[in-house]
Amino acid sequence: MGIKNLMPLLNKKAPQAIYSRQYKDLQSQTVAIDATMAMYQFLISTISLNKKRQIKILEDSEGNRTGHLIGILHRTNKILSHGIKPVWIFDGPSPLEKKELIDHRQSRVECAQQRLEQAQEDKDVELEKKMSERVVRINKTHRKDAKLMLKYMGIPAFESPSEAEAQCCELVKAGVARGVVSEDLDCLAFGAKSLIRGMKSSKNFTEIMLEDILSSLNLSMSQFIDVCILLGCDYLPKPQNIGPVTAFSFIQKYENIESIVNDLENINKKRKRKIVITDANDTEQDCIKKIEHVRGLFTHPNVARAADVDTKFHSPQPEKLLDFLVTQKQFKAKNVMTAVKKMEKSLSKYF
Repeated sequence: MGIKNLMPLLNKKAPQAIYSRQYKDLQSQTVAIDATMAMYQFLISTISLNKKRQIKILEDSEGNRTGHLIGILHRTNKILSHGIKPVWIFDGPSPLEKKELIDHRQSRVECAQQRLEQAQEDKDVELEKKMSERVVRINKTHRKDAKLMLKYMGIPAFESPSEAEAQCCELVKAGVARGVVSEDLDCLAFGAKSLIRGMKSSKNFTEIMLEDILSSLNLSMSQFIDVCILLGCDYLPKPQNIGPVTAFSFIQKYENIESIVNDLENINKKRKRKIVITDANDTEQDCIKKIEHVRGLFTHPNVARAADVDTKFHSPQPEKLLDFLVTQKQFKAKNVMTAVKKMEKSLSKYF
């Protein structure tokens, strides 16, 4: 997921682009949150072992997972309590270019499901927990429940025409939001000026600034995208035998992937492990065509205009929120009431 090995490259070549932040640094500003990434984290983190060493998964009476709702509720309250405005962005349909990746992930889930069932049969609790985490996937019910809860909270939520992180980046590029809250580094390839990672319960988190990356690496935005493609992105199989240092040095020397492709025969004569950028059977023109297409997915993603995204707070509906979380999702009424009061206090104080 995202850009492979980009973080090690940034740590080595552009550490000055990586900042340690606190919540107070973002007060009075808006952040666009990649909801799918967050829900995935919440669903995994709420799988636990109870005192009897039994797997505990938070579910409603119909067997629908609810860990993501607890996570979004508390994460939203945490952000609001520091005077930061959240806008939650949800995935729409995945682009066709990710089909191979999605199929691969599905295959891994099916394998994990088999191992999960075997672990349950063998009463191997540790392996059961591990496999329970690996089979987690976001489905329509997860998204529907999360959006409904946010509606009752009065918090802006929007479903992207396609990928959530690209839509988040659109809000940042348009100046509607300061940064994207996500762990997914491809936000930088989509052009997010600021990527905020590790915004959890701790005081400190990381903000990566795109302008500082480009300055430190002495690359244009197009060249940075090319580095990301060479490192490996979601739209193409990872290029073979190219590490982060090689990818960066190649773009420094050749300036773009097309020039690398044109000289690839000479490059490979000097290497024991031959580089393959797209497919070993591709002609130069086939390879270049694929690269141009993928580059376009980063520069012109399928997103809604920022002006068409409702980022306004709406009046909370506490009675409906209580009914939804307590009656339908079996949350404890006391905990929900505490969360509602905290939310209302933050809204009245800052907004």
